[in-house]
Amino acid sequence: MSTQAATIEIPRKRSKQVTFTAYVVPEPQGSIKSFIMPNKEAVEIATNKVAVCTFKRAIYDIIFECAKRSQAILTSDNNDLKKFRQHVGKCAEQGMWNADLDNKPVAKKQIPVEMICTFYFERPESAKKRLFPSVRPDIDKLLRAVFDSCKGILYEDDAQIVSTHARKEYGTPPRVEVSFTILEQPTLF
Repeated sequence: MSTQAATIEIPRKRSKQVTFTAYVVPEPQGSIKSFIMPNKEAVEIATNKVAVCTFKRAIYDIIFECAKRSQAILTSDNNDLKKFRQHVGKCAEQGMWNADLDNKPVAKKQIPVEMICTFYFERPESAKKRLFPSVRPDIDKLLRAVFDSCKGILYEDDAQIVSTHARKEYGTPPRVEVSFTILEQPTLF
């Protein structure tokens, strides 16, 4: 008697789908940098206290107190990212409207979704022999920018994306083509 492991393939039903094209130069989601903008009053207090303080531990306490009264500033290393994300978000909303979907987000919490993105870039003169844009920006950073743009519109959290396909191409005009699909949960029993 032989024992074989049986695999059961559960067909997935596809349902709500939103497609849209954003005619904009694709921008990558770069690194976010942060720095502390000290509160003027906190700096004056800290400066006066440090001048009379001789113990290291007290100095650390003063610095901590100064930091508590300050605020963190976050900046992106890509200045065009904000405009790109706003444009993609508006196009996603238009795609929802075209698909007769009213409620945002389309996919509620913990509903799995699939995203397919194609990024088109103008071919530079230096790339006459190159078939694909195998140079920067990195495709994962491009995807991150689109995913963050669609958050709250197509889905609640980009952790809901369980399947993705991305491609970089040369084409005019520069654009991003997106296909969003909710993957229906199969019923096992």
